[in-house]
Amino acid sequence: MPMQSHPLTTALMLVLLTIALPVIAEIPDAALVTDARAGLTQVISKDGREVRMSETRPTLKIDVVYPRLPGNEPAVQEANAAIAAHIDDILGGFRRDYREFVTSEGDHEGAPWQLQIQYDPVYTSERFWSVGLSFYHYSGGAHGGTAHVPLVFSKATGERVPPAQLFRADADWVTALAEACFSDLTGRVAFSEDDAWLREGTAPVADNYRVLLPLAEGLQVTFEQYQIGPFAIGFHQVLIPYAQLAEILNPELFPPQEPVPDSEPEQEPQPEPAAVAAPGPRPEPEPEREPAAGSAATNGAEPVGSTTAPDAPPPPHVRDDREHPPADAPGNVRGARGETRGKTGPGEAAQTQPTAADPEEFVLP
Repeated sequence: MPMQSHPLTTALMLVLLTIALPVIAEIPDAALVTDARAGLTQVISKDGREVRMSETRPTLKIDVVYPRLPGNEPAVQEANAAIAAHIDDILGGFRRDYREFVTSEGDHEGAPWQLQIQYDPVYTSERFWSVGLSFYHYSGGAHGGTAHVPLVFSKATGERVPPAQLFRADADWVTALAEACFSDLTGRVAFSEDDAWLREGTAPVADNYRVLLPLAEGLQVTFEQYQIGPFAIGFHQVLIPYAQLAEILNPELFPPQEPVPDSEPEQEPQPEPAAVAAPGPRPEPEPEREPAAGSAATNGAEPVGSTTAPDAPPPPHVRDDREHPPADAPGNVRGARGETRGKTGPGEAAQTQPTAADPEEFVLP
């Protein structure tokens, strides 16, 4: 026989549900900390500077990692609380969407829903902290999506700095960013100057420049998926050097750099020149003599300094061959290792000039 519930018990449960339901409905999204992290495994690592949370089920997969700023100062605690609250907002929204999906569709079939949150290295400047979050979410369909969240906090108060406060109050910062980004992107393969999608996504309106992250090298501007082109090209980032934005940056966050005083540059010591050996005495040039008629200068003989064929054995010395002069050079004598210059006179031997390649001395008889 089935048990019957007591009428008083049933009435009490109805009263409790009637009281509790309005309370649950009135909880704001920012306060869904407990609900957002329910069921997650949480690990604090890197000396308290990093928090990891995860949950894996057949229909749901969550993997979250985010930073914690070091220190116990009020500004640090304020900034860390804001980072955790933003993580909980993303988690809470993802869980609510999944509950609505299951409620409307019934059983979950297909690939599991996924949420992954990561962060870039934290940049700490003199006046602020800069934290870049990125998250990937998949909720069915052909593919998931990626988005970026820049979190900039004042080191004085710990409060979050919105994009517009990175610049002077009277600065036309959206126009400056639009011109710099459009010029940079049109130089990339995926874009051209007449690209209407690109022009609309980089137009000088504040909504196009919500994802601004100050880094050590400059201001990073992120254009999300579908903002300046189709999904296939992904998201794009442009890094603008601070020097290019010096006139419009907020001096309370980016103090002007003091000019370096002029000074004479230090001259590097010049190496001593290598020692060069003094040249030896040069031989006095032999005075030129007019060539005789039919000499080597006019009869097609080889010029001074040339050598005979290697099969011609060099004579041990040069003799007076006036009685039997060569047929092609009357009045001149040519040796294998030297050349004669001038005309030989009666009773005198021809003088031989050694070549530069062979300093061997020739002995005259």
